[in-house]
Amino acid sequence: MLEDMPQFFFHVRQRNTVFEDTRGGDFPDLKVACDWAVEDARVMVRECQLSGPPEQCWVEICDPTDTTVATVPFVRVVH
Repeated sequence: MLEDMPQFFFHVRQRNTVFEDTRGGDFPDLKVACDWAVEDARVMVRECQLSGPPEQCWVEICDPTDTTVATVPFVRVVH
């Protein structure tokens, strides 16, 4: 029997605004979830989906209890 993969949620913060991920996604582990968040942030920057400078935006990776387990600053993906 296969174990269930952990679920992670990716909330995007832009200045004082939070775009909550209500669906989440299943990933084998936190590293894979972080890698996915980095790629997603790159797409958002590339497609100009931000309302502010990358220095003021980040992704909060949360577990199902809404505890932040990692943070990906957008500035990390543009420099």
